[in-house]
Amino acid sequence: MSDEHTQGIRPGIDVDIQELIGLRLMARGLETVVSRQARSALAGQHISRFRGRGMDYLESRAYLPGDDIRNMDWKLTARTGKAHTKLFHEERQRPVLLLLDTHAGMFFGSQQRLKSVQAARLAALLGWTTIRRGDRIGAFAYGGTDAELKPRGGQRGVMSLIRAVAGWYQPRQQPLEGDEPLDMALLRLRRVIRPGSLVVLVSDLFHLGSEAQRHLNRIRKHNDVLAIRLRDRLECALPPPGRYPVTDGEHRGMLDLGQTRVRRQWQQVLDQHDRDARALMLSCRVPMIEAQPQEPLRDVLLRARGVLLA
Repeated sequence: MSDEHTQGIRPGIDVDIQELIGLRLMARGLETVVSRQARSALAGQHISRFRGRGMDYLESRAYLPGDDIRNMDWKLTARTGKAHTKLFHEERQRPVLLLLDTHAGMFFGSQQRLKSVQAARLAALLGWTTIRRGDRIGAFAYGGTDAELKPRGGQRGVMSLIRAVAGWYQPRQQPLEGDEPLDMALLRLRRVIRPGSLVVLVSDLFHLGSEAQRHLNRIRKHNDVLAIRLRDRLECALPPPGRYPVTDGEHRGMLDLGQTRVRRQWQQVLDQHDRDARALMLSCRVPMIEAQPQEPLRDVLLRARGVLLA
């Protein structure tokens, strides 16, 4: 990348492509820690709740006693009148799909960086760790930007991801309000996802939609899903009463949080949103971790891997 790109970058507001590329060194350092965690988990009494690599369909053959009934080829069985079962072989490169929220609310932050910048950093680090395992990385953007990046392996796959993410999370290019809620993005994902994929949702979970539970349950039947919920500290609890300066990067204003009625209404909205997000993931049995924009990426990823290996 040229020096022209790095000039004019507002730390914590703009996505720094050079930083995203440099995260490959962090991914290399995390590999030893993650491998140690995996060996520890495999040595215990419980295996991971996640399926591991995907399985590709190979062929169907006549059913034999002892075959797993879950692999029955019901269409061929009905057509021939004889029981048949499907055979699979392990997919060499597992698709990992990042579902990235680009709603206007993601371009918010009260300390160190915006949620959008942290989301871009998480996406890049997940990309680097994915290809180090020999898997393929892809991404879906929804909200302010609706776009798709097909899974690809190797460094080219990560660089494609980084270029896409830098564009999706560019504040100057975002509309005031996004159009696509999570449920519509999940429906779009259902149409292209391959069984055995790993889906990582990175979002503040503010725009869920009425059909999110149905689509998420459908995806979970044949894929693994992990949610990383980004929450700014002001989305967890309000600051002390007072007037606070706010800016969108170009304009400035004052946020008045001195009135008891305003504070109560705001807190009610935040509490209801928290209940809705937790209820959705619990009902769909999707593990969820929470991360703040200023939190070190290493801690977030290790916590996510801890969930994957639990």
